[in-house]
Amino acid sequence: MKKHLTFSILALLLSSFNVQADQGEVILGFDIGQNKMRFEDDFIVADTEDGNHTAFSLSYVAGYHFANDIVAEANLVYSSNINILNAFDRYSLYELKGLVGYSFTLNQALTLVPMIGFSKWDLDTKEGALLNSGPEAEENFDGIDVAYKLRLNLAFDSLTMMSLSYAITEADFGRTQAVQVGLLFEF
Repeated sequence: MKKHLTFSILALLLSSFNVQADQGEVILGFDIGQNKMRFEDDFIVADTEDGNHTAFSLSYVAGYHFANDIVAEANLVYSSNINILNAFDRYSLYELKGLVGYSFTLNQALTLVPMIGFSKWDLDTKEGALLNSGPEAEENFDGIDVAYKLRLNLAFDSLTMMSLSYAITEADFGRTQAVQVGLLFEF
């Protein structure tokens, strides 16, 4: 049901792309922050874990802001939990997100951009060496699922913006919730 609703919203937004390309602006930037990953039991390497992990998150943003305030963007996201000397279980998540949204102008400097789209993700897991008597288990999972993002932009000038974003991916392995701060350039 979620995927049907997502397809409907994306089709509605994409149908409003009736502007010429020279009327908008290109968006480029990066975000860093924290990603809380909640794993279902089938995707946890060790049986004793509760499935909740906090990870460092880095993403690159490339997109287009159309003159009618529709925003289309691609995010390349890397998230990994901190793992010193391979002692603990490691989770690395790679995502390629395609998102579409609308930019609401709150005042001259602030805009709010809710987005919806898809995440093509790849999850690598590796069991840690600490308290592990045998070889470390390694697994890889991948899929395509629904992603949401809410970004608040603070414009410094006509080119540079600071962004604060909250992104959710509802994946087969569980759920990720990323809070990131970044720098965007619109030209």
